[in-house]
Amino acid sequence: MLTVSEWGDNIMIGESKDYINFVIRRKPLINCHCSNHNYLYKPTGVFIDNNLLLFYTACNVDDNKRNDLLFTKKHIVFSS
Repeated sequence: MLTVSEWGDNIMIGESKDYINFVIRRKPLINCHCSNHNYLYKPTGVFIDNNLLLFYTACNVDDNKRNDLLFTKKHIVFSS
């Protein structure tokens, strides 16, 4: 499960063994400080060989009335 914090500054990932109860990892996948964009939202992703291809939108750095579609790749290892 991908989620964004209430203030839109962190994209988090959670995992579930029963699809009902989720454990959210404490460390964000990405945040405003490393992306240089404000208000991250609408994350989606796909896993390919333990790599998460993460797509999300954020406010444009020059015009906060515009949105940018952003992409990053993260290596993720889930607990067994």
